[in-house]
Amino acid sequence: MLTNLEEPAVRARLDEELAKNPPFAAVIDAVARREDRFALGPSIAGLEIVPLNEVKGAPNRCRMKLFKPREERERLCAFFYKRSNMEFSRDRFSYGAVEFLPAELDPADVEGWLAWLASGLDPGLRPGKLKRAFQYTIPE
Repeated sequence: MLTNLEEPAVRARLDEELAKNPPFAAVIDAVARREDRFALGPSIAGLEIVPLNEVKGAPNRCRMKLFKPREERERLCAFFYKRSNMEFSRDRFSYGAVEFLPAELDPADVEGWLAWLASGLDPGLRPGKLKRAFQYTIPE
């Protein structure tokens, strides 16, 4: 479930990103269907999916950033990371990314991404197609 879609700025950001990258709608629809609570985070580029659950008694710091690494190409990415514990820090701790073509986006893979994200990036739930090294600049 997406909890903050009623906020005008969030809705505007989502609409803008989906207009540029329509395949992200399948991921957003999968998030909306889940019982877990998620929000869309503030993002300059791409879409940031934020789980709102607790992991081991603390707020879940995990994030998934959906973005298009190169405007001239069709390839899309889902980047998984944790935010720093320090409020003032902009550091991100990378757990890897999944690259995909829109036609290859498998709903079962998306469900796996969301389960992994909600789990706090539990190593036992890591997506099979996850790449630990990739050559893209991740937008903020």
